[in-house]
Formats: sequence, C-alpha cells, structure tokens
Amino acid sequence: MTAPPPSTDHAATLTTTVYAVRLADDATHHACTDVHETAVRIARAIDALIHLLDPLDAHLLGSDPPPDSAEILHCTPDWESARIRRQHRALDRLRTATGAVLVRYAVALATSGEGTAIVRPYVSTTGKLGKPRVHPSTASIHFNLSHHAQWVVLAVSRHPVGIDVTNAGEMIMNTRRGAAHAEIAAMYGPLMGDQEAPVILDKARDAARAFAFAWAAKEAVTKAWGVGVAVAADAVLRAVQLLDPPEEVEGTEGVVADGWRQARDYAVVVNTHHDAVVAHGGPDAVGTPIAVQLFEEVGTTRGDAVAVALMRPRAEGGEEGDEFDEVAACRELDRESIAWVTMSLVELIDRVRELVASDTAGGPEEEEEES
Repeated sequence: MTAPPPSTDHAATLTTTVYAVRLADDATHHACTDVHETAVRIARAIDALIHLLDPLDAHLLGSDPPPDSAEILHCTPDWESARIRRQHRALDRLRTATGAVLVRYAVALATSGEGTAIVRPYVSTTGKLGKPRVHPSTASIHFNLSHHAQWVVLAVSRHPVGIDVTNAGEMIMNTRRGAAHAEIAAMYGPLMGDQEAPVILDKARDAARAFAFAWAAKEAVTKAWGVGVAVAADAVLRAVQLLDPPEEVEGTEGVVADGWRQARDYAVVVNTHHDAVVAHGGPDAVGTPIAVQLFEEVGTTRGDAVAVALMRPRAEGGEEGDEFDEVAACRELDRESIAWVTMSLVELIDRVRELVASDTAGGPEEEEEES
C-alpha cells in the first residue's frame, strides 16, 4: 500500500495515516542463532538510519528554512544521533533511530518538504522536552510515535493525535491458560474504570487481548493530550475505558488495511469532564472531543494491538459562541478513515534513500533552464 499523495492544502486534505515498520527483517532476524552476527546487523542498520538524518533534514528544511525561535529546540541530526547512542540496549537504539527517520520521512510526504522542521517545544519551567511537533509554519500537521517489540508505529494527521502499540502477553508475567484474568486484575485493577473492569475480565473473552486494547487506548489518549501515561494520574487513566460497542456497531466487520484489521468488538469511551482530567489531563483535554480506533495485526497470534486517538479542537466546531456537539464530533472521529502503510525496516531505508535522491536528480538541468 502506498501513502496518500501529498498536498499543499495540508489541513483540508491530509488523510490520517499510520506507518508501521516491522523490525524483524534482515536487521533482527529471529532465525539467526549467531549472536555476534545479529549484533553486527543491528549496528549496520542503526548506522544506515543515522546517516539518513542529515539528507532528510535538508529535504525537509528546503532552501528557505523557518526562522529559529528562543522557545524552540530543533531536533538536529547531531542531537538525534546523540539521543540514539545513549540508549543502552541495541534494540532500543534501533527503535529510536527508526522512529527518528520515520517521522521525518512521513512528514516530508505529508508536507511535500515545503520548509518544515521537526521540533520539540521546550518547557522552561521543568527543563523537559515536550511532545514532538512540526514547526508552526505547518502546524496543521500532527504526529505521534510509539514502538514495542518488533514494531515502530507513527500516526500522521490533521488532528492532534496519539498512538500506542503494545502486546499484552509481554506485559503479563504469567501467561498460563486461565491465569491471565487474575493477574490482570491484581496488577492493573486500580487503573481500570468501573464499567471497564467487568468487560476486560469477562471469563468468556480473551482477557489478554482486551487488556492490550485497553492499555493501548489509555496510552494513546494521554499522548494525544500531550501528558503521557507515565505522568498521568491513575484517575485520568480510569477516565479512558474499554467498553462493549454500541448496538449499531456490534457485529460489524472491521476494515482490513495493509495487514491490520480494525477491531469493532470493543469501543473506547473517554470522559473528558472527569474531575481527574480537569486536574491532571492537560490544557487541551477538558471537553475536547476525542475518539479512539483500535487495530490488530491480521493472521497472527502475538496479540499486537494499536490504538489511535484523534482529537478535534473546539475551534473546528465553528465560530466562538456557537453550540458545539461534543458527542457528534466524537462519532465523526470514530468513523474517520485511517490509511495504513506497513513496511519492513529495509523498505523504509530504501524509500528514504529514494526520496532524498530526488533532491539532487535533475538539479543541473533545472539550473540550466533557469539560466
């Protein structure tokens, strides 16, 4: 599947797209029993990705880069490279490098490389880096990144967005048949909402699968808000609940796109007016319509789950003072089409090389025509 064509009218036409890069290819082949050989392959893949950062940034910035701001810290290739090298485990370095390249590649496709810079807002009160974003000159483009096990996933949208990929089987220590329900209840019970707990712990259902969706949804929502699950209060997480779907949705077949199926046997409900959300959810959380779409990989038993949370700022609802239907806005977001682009790590590297090579192809001819 190919990515949607780029457009100059970013906000109006950008299709929400999830890019899913599978790392279990030539770089980290599970069948390889030689530990040294595997380490060499991973190191080569990391080096190849780091070497793509400079040409990718040049492609994004173009000939007329946006002006610097004292409040903005640019994610330069040197900064990214240092961040990648600081990771202790080789697979973590690989995931971080893959994410850095994937973000630049996807934003370049979405913006046609029209003078864009990947930046992180600097929070001076805490000294910490905030949620990654695109330069304000193309502020209508939003993105969010997640990685787990063999997957690095990225969502790009005209809406503020959060994404998470997880695998419940790897989060639960005891995966013996019949033990998952008790273990989930013991370990994560305090994070479940009152209506959500009986849905996840229903003995007739796969508790590990349900919990994977629930946890991914909580992660995605808090990331869309710009808070993150690590700092969100437990009560905020309980405001995001995995429930049975509405009657009109129950039993409908989920959309299958590029190896991923939309899971319609669950629905996610977010109470944005919960007291905890008001106190800890961040400035954009309260009363802002948000919907979560759930996906799972087709044809596997690993239990990989992806949640994509889309927000709709109230400003999109009309003029100030107009009546705003939050429920209707949530339904529209829940029905919004999400495109999928699944590729291997090798395919990502090849696509990026092709993209940056286009910057120099035909350059002399264009200069000759201008002269």
